[in-house]
Amino acid sequence: MRRIPYLNGVRAFEAAARGGSFAAAAKELNVTPAAVSRMVRLLEQRLGVSLFVREANRLALTPPGRSYQAGLTPLFDALASLTDQVRTLGANPVLTVGVGPTFAIRWLIPRLADFAKVAPQVDVRITTGGVAAPFSDDWTCGIKLGSGAWPGLVSQALFAADLTPVCAPRVAARIKTPAALRNETLLRVAHAPDDWPRWLAAAGVAKLSARGPVFEYYGHALQAAADGVGVAIGIRPYIDDDLAAGRLIAPFSLSVPKGEQWYLVFRELRREEPAFRAFAQWITLCLAASPAFAHTGEGPGGFIAGLSHPVFGPDHVVAMVAVGLWGAFLGQPAIVLLPVTFPLVMAFGGVLGILGVPLPATEIGIALSAIVLGLMVALAARPPLWIALVLVGAFAIFHGYAHGRELPDDANAVAFAAGFVIATGLLHLTGIAFGLLARWPAGEIAVRVGGCVIAFVGAFYLGAAL
Repeated sequence: MRRIPYLNGVRAFEAAARGGSFAAAAKELNVTPAAVSRMVRLLEQRLGVSLFVREANRLALTPPGRSYQAGLTPLFDALASLTDQVRTLGANPVLTVGVGPTFAIRWLIPRLADFAKVAPQVDVRITTGGVAAPFSDDWTCGIKLGSGAWPGLVSQALFAADLTPVCAPRVAARIKTPAALRNETLLRVAHAPDDWPRWLAAAGVAKLSARGPVFEYYGHALQAAADGVGVAIGIRPYIDDDLAAGRLIAPFSLSVPKGEQWYLVFRELRREEPAFRAFAQWITLCLAASPAFAHTGEGPGGFIAGLSHPVFGPDHVVAMVAVGLWGAFLGQPAIVLLPVTFPLVMAFGGVLGILGVPLPATEIGIALSAIVLGLMVALAARPPLWIALVLVGAFAIFHGYAHGRELPDDANAVAFAAGFVIATGLLHLTGIAFGLLARWPAGEIAVRVGGCVIAFVGAFYLGAAL
């Protein structure tokens, strides 16, 4: 048989303990302070323990009282939530979504009108408490950033939480390489101190320290970046809309996984609720339509992104052209072996980048490839074939690594790779076509001048990387 406590006394005690006084409880319960005091006294008598130490002008909880209140308050909250749910069963279904304030403002709220079109009968309630806030019993579901493992909750993966620097267009115009960030104000987020070091290490400038204003939320830092205060480390999907509208620019194609992911979380008992089913289906459709943006304006991570990706970095372009140029200059069999060796070894570097294996000084290695290969052409160097192959292969690792790190998480890897290989081959063929001019004296001079230009471009990027 269930032993039901003295409920009026329990209610009066919980309100007084939570409010800190009988007067506060009386106001909440719409009775007099004396009535509250009597109900609490009667409860204490029935329990056989003192719940309060009554002092002049204040109440202090005893250890039993503190334990009792800690258990009662969540029970009353759950009871109130259950009552609301039952009350609304005959009306519109209620959807309560718990999210962090930045996610709500920068992604969810701008899309609520779309959700209303597909589920106009659902009464939506948004509650914000930050990513670290505990999951409340009255939430239908929540959206959290983490590993996906939360006791008592079911998690469904949503977005990759990729990191990339973003800034206002006028700021982006003067930033050409990651090393140039040392001259900029780097905006930081208090609860994410590892974001900048993670991205800078992947960009090959780990020695650069992020120094600039610290903001409580990502949203504050991103707004400051849009206003031209500095460069913020952007996280998906917070930056998607601003990138699409041009309010923010991602000056580099490198996007680095944060090591966590966004999840839709809910309790199993909510799975079949009509409001939750409608929201889960809608947000899944949003994922299908969401732009990748991992490659600054290059669109979805498929064939077109792979085809266009190599031409967005002049340091990559000149090195790939130099490989074909030097191969043509050396003649057979180098004219075939060098352009074939480069993409094959580059694929190995790409795998290292995708796996996140550290490769120090990546940007320096890429810049040196343009300098060395350019000088080989400019000086009409004709080393043994194996030396040429080793040089080309060594530099290809750096190029492949950089591109592997930049592969979007949601890219179609096969389509992206196909586009990338075709673009690389076309750049090699461009170098070969120009290099064939070396068969004539005037053409040889032009080819060697081209080598000088490539070496000069590499020197420029080397200076920026150091």
